[in-house]
Amino acid sequence: MNTPPVSVILTTYNGATRGYLKAAIESVLEQTHSDLELIVVDDGSTDETAKQVQEYQSDRRVRYIHQENKGLAGARNTGIKQAAYEYICFLDDDDLFEPEKLDKQARFLASHGDPKAGMSYTALTLINETGETLDTLFYPAKGNIYESLFYGNTVCGPSSTMIKKEVFNRVGLFKEHLYSCEDYELWLRISKHYHVYSYDEPLVRYRIHQNKMSTNYDKMHFYQAYTLFIALQDAPKEIVDKKNNYYHRFHECCAFQFLGINNFHEFRRHYKFYKVYGTPRLSLRLKYYLSYFPVVFNTLRYLKQRIK
Repeated sequence: MNTPPVSVILTTYNGATRGYLKAAIESVLEQTHSDLELIVVDDGSTDETAKQVQEYQSDRRVRYIHQENKGLAGARNTGIKQAAYEYICFLDDDDLFEPEKLDKQARFLASHGDPKAGMSYTALTLINETGETLDTLFYPAKGNIYESLFYGNTVCGPSSTMIKKEVFNRVGLFKEHLYSCEDYELWLRISKHYHVYSYDEPLVRYRIHQNKMSTNYDKMHFYQAYTLFIALQDAPKEIVDKKNNYYHRFHECCAFQFLGINNFHEFRRHYKFYKVYGTPRLSLRLKYYLSYFPVVFNTLRYLKQRIK
């Protein structure tokens, strides 16, 4: 079958300074699926980003748009409005596509027998700042994932997604007033009306580094809770009735994230909310008591890692 053409929206802010922009662009232009356009949306960069993108503009597939800084959601929305093709992908300027990403994912979505299929995402290969492989991330999805998303964002990052343009025409664009979790909020809206399917091969290299927006836990947790609250206002009764379960899971995840960076104060704060919304697991209850003795806690953690 002929694979549909794809619009790739690469958003960047001072990408030249961050140092990964050229590699991200090249990972798109080197795709085995050549029927594509690359829309680079420069969200108000003040460095050499425009100059770096200019090196690739001899390729007819590359378009460059510079705008005043609107934030990540605003930059993605600009790209969506300019997209010419039926299928739309996103790429952050520090991530990379594997060479067959567009070809495999477009074939997968186009050949799917489900008429309600509107979005797919792939597994991720997690890499560090120098490109070394750290791990693989994958959460399976087979159709209706609307309710499961209330337990947390299991879509493997915007760079892994492929979405039909008709979906945006129905559910709208990213909410530009959200400075974090704008993707999670959109996935909830999409999954309410469309089915979502995962492609279990890691076709994106997702870079973990100190400046990654998703590592700002305070900001992320605030907008995650806000997104969950807003989504529940528009959800059917059978989902709203389970809201305690969703908040129980939310605070459990927050607690574990703060525990991972030894922020015991925030860990205990979220643990207390976690208890309000449901019965705590015995293992987490034990960690709560040990968190008052950081030396003991870290010693036990070290010994556990050594044993593994």
